[in-house]
Amino acid sequence: LVNEGGIMPVLLKRVKNLPVDPNAVSVIVSSSTRDCSQDVFLQDDLCHGSQSDSIHFFQEGCVQLGFLPRSTASWFATLSDGGFFSFAACIWPREMLAAATGHCDGNAKLALYVFEGPRFSMLSSAP
Repeated sequence: LVNEGGIMPVLLKRVKNLPVDPNAVSVIVSSSTRDCSQDVFLQDDLCHGSQSDSIHFFQEGCVQLGFLPRSTASWFATLSDGGFFSFAACIWPREMLAAATGHCDGNAKLALYVFEGPRFSMLSSAP
């Protein structure tokens, strides 16, 4: 799943029913994600099994790495929920492993790719 550049695509999934953060965006690694393409990100059915309140159960082959920081998730949620932009993302697996094993501050970089969303043309008339 890691490409020649040493990056790995991840899924960004909105978690709208999380009481602590209504703008939460989950970062998920999936064995079915092959590249940083716009088509595989933020799809409700991809890697999503069932949910019970704020606990999410993902299908086999999917692992939740964590969440985008709240400050990022706030603008991300507004732009993606409104359909103005769509996003794709990749991570550097070595950084993720370092964060998971406590060899850094627990944060890892994420490359975020931005695409025009279905309602992009309406952006200038948005409130």
